[in-house]
Amino acid sequence: MSAALEPAAAWPGILRTAADLSGDDAALALALEFGGQTIYFPKGAFRHGHPVSVSMGRAAADALCRSFGGERLYIPRARPQCARLLSREGIGPRVIAARLGTSVRTVLRYLSL
Repeated sequence: MSAALEPAAAWPGILRTAADLSGDDAALALALEFGGQTIYFPKGAFRHGHPVSVSMGRAAADALCRSFGGERLYIPRARPQCARLLSREGIGPRVIAARLGTSVRTVLRYLSL
């Protein structure tokens, strides 16, 4: 995977759909908050104040419910994609490593891919 790729093209699984529907920020929020977990997406919409709606925004969460309502989906951690996007926002490797729960060396490796 090249660092020149746009993050949306590189997101795995449901995160790619989240990025396509609502942008990279929504996919990033979903990965950072729920990466490594399986989430149930209701057929209607998340109730007011649900953690998914709070983290990625109501409109983005509702768009995912319309696409995947009634399904339980695994949210990938997507650490390399998260590291690249956070770096593009001007966040340093040490802070990225802390947010992703990994080492600075690993973040630097992700950024060089």
